[in-house]
Amino acid sequence: MRTAIPSDLQAQLGDRYTIDREIAHGGMATVYLAHDLRHDRDVALKVMHPDVALALGRERFLREIKLTAKLSHPNILTVHDSGEAGECLWYVMPYVEGETLRERIEKNGQLPIDEAVRLTREAAEAIGYAHSLGIIHRDIKPENILLSRGHAVVADFGIARAIETATDDRLTGTGVSIGTTAYMSPEQALGEEIDASTDVWAIGCVLYEMLAGNPPFGTGGREVITRALTGRAEPVRQLRPEVSHNIEQVMSRSIARDKRERFANASELARALVSPDTGSRPMARRPSNRVVAVGGLTLAVVLAGGVMALSQRDSKPAAPHSTMSTDSIARELYQLAKAQQARRTGPGWARAIALYTQAIQRDSTFALAWADLARTANFAATRGSGIPGISDDSLIAISARASEKAIILAPDDAATWLVKARSARLLDPTDNGPRLFGVRKSLALDSTYVPAWHELGLIMQEELNDSAAIAAWMHATRLDPSDTEVLSFIALHYLWTGEYQKGMKWADSAVNLDPTYPLARDATGQLSYELGKPLESAKQYEIQAQLGGGTERGNSYIMLVRALAGHGDKAKARDWLTRAKQLMDTIHPNRHEGAYMGAALAALGDTLGAVRFMEKVEPLEDVHYQLHLKRDPGLSWLKGKWGRNLLVNK
Repeated sequence: MRTAIPSDLQAQLGDRYTIDREIAHGGMATVYLAHDLRHDRDVALKVMHPDVALALGRERFLREIKLTAKLSHPNILTVHDSGEAGECLWYVMPYVEGETLRERIEKNGQLPIDEAVRLTREAAEAIGYAHSLGIIHRDIKPENILLSRGHAVVADFGIARAIETATDDRLTGTGVSIGTTAYMSPEQALGEEIDASTDVWAIGCVLYEMLAGNPPFGTGGREVITRALTGRAEPVRQLRPEVSHNIEQVMSRSIARDKRERFANASELARALVSPDTGSRPMARRPSNRVVAVGGLTLAVVLAGGVMALSQRDSKPAAPHSTMSTDSIARELYQLAKAQQARRTGPGWARAIALYTQAIQRDSTFALAWADLARTANFAATRGSGIPGISDDSLIAISARASEKAIILAPDDAATWLVKARSARLLDPTDNGPRLFGVRKSLALDSTYVPAWHELGLIMQEELNDSAAIAAWMHATRLDPSDTEVLSFIALHYLWTGEYQKGMKWADSAVNLDPTYPLARDATGQLSYELGKPLESAKQYEIQAQLGGGTERGNSYIMLVRALAGHGDKAKARDWLTRAKQLMDTIHPNRHEGAYMGAALAALGDTLGAVRFMEKVEPLEDVHYQLHLKRDPGLSWLKGKWGRNLLVNK
């Protein structure tokens, strides 16, 4: 979406640059075509988005831009100028006429092998030069490689060092995503320490895409992170047999999961492409942080459903770990974060993430803070509640990294294993196996841990094993009769099994215990509707809307649509439908938006529109989404012809 040129930007730069039009818009900045009045030349003016500018900080940004402006290489897009204008931070680069590598790939698909190798070598030489000066790009991708007269020119070095030095909580708190998931190395996705080999991974991914037509590990955030951590790319020669064995070896070495097996820097990769036969030679393993390497391996094994003790790092049995911090301020920050987390709203989760991060900065061994940071990011991504400035991919990465840290710090704690289970599910929502492994590990450590019993109930419900689900939830209520989340899900269980009166008793109990708990209101609203009380249902959703925010409020509005339509007031229902759409992502809806909107549109008589909307949810095989499609009373019509393309394993 194009944006208007900020008036204060043009006003403050008017004596130096005339801004013509927007030419590119990304997650961190907007690029404008401008004219340099002093030198009479066209330039590209890159303006950081306000939240990114705030995260980077004015002094850091301007200091690091000055350093990167010294980069001088024929294949690097240099920095001419930089500064600030109001809340805007900006820098100026040469305007390159031509296309990006992304545009070339989208237009032609697979590139000629010689051209792909040459462009990769040119980009690698440029990035290797930067590596020699201690600068890591961090976001190599086809969009950042320009094609000028047929040669590769690497762009966006302007903020690389600024991001590299921005290690305080401002980046984490605003959710600025560094890197693009399709080209993000495993260590970068986990938030671990990175070095030049991270850029090597990205260059290898770009070479693979030029040869194969697609990135090696996919394009979606969950798919990429899961496959990069646990799987291997399909050999490019299987997709394109004419690629030489030596070139494939260079590429495979570049995207080795263990960074110690990759080229040490981009210059080594460039040299290998000059003489591709060197790519097949074994490379001496470079020193690396042992904990980081083992942590990545452990995550891969757990996600694959296997068993590997973290004590493999040491033959001695692991000593008991404390999950709480001894730092009183860290504990106070943690409690404040818990309170924000309990609000179950986008702003609340954003604040919780920032507070957990501050607690961890004070005490990096605070396992419980790591665990709850993962849990918060996980739930926010699952519910799709629109945390300002934090993408779903960023939430996935935060959850993966934090859950891994929690396990390393406290491998004998039930809570950390439950968080690990939930994080595994976030990485792959189509497979409950890794999630079930973590839950069972949690219960083996503490058979009285209520959240793990609840998670087990939810897994069993998603597997349509009603007896096992209710058994797990009933056991949880015996352990803690006041857990409103468990009570609410028992109510929903009876909704899904058609026992509405029985479900209402549990929903009433949840509301009585906590009238502000949104899920209790949701269960009450759905059950009221099925019991023939649409106005009572509407009342519950109006209350729920006041309790939530962002997408959560949008979901309340959607359910309110169904209640009003059931009452016969379709005009008012359509008004609420318009409000709901304003609060949700109608292009890429999450699973709850898909299910709720489907029921609402069907209630308004637009069954075809309902199906088309529900087909937008990705992945369609998400086990929780399938639970809603198969069990929600408002979607019972899917059991006929309408569900042919929606229901999986019917």
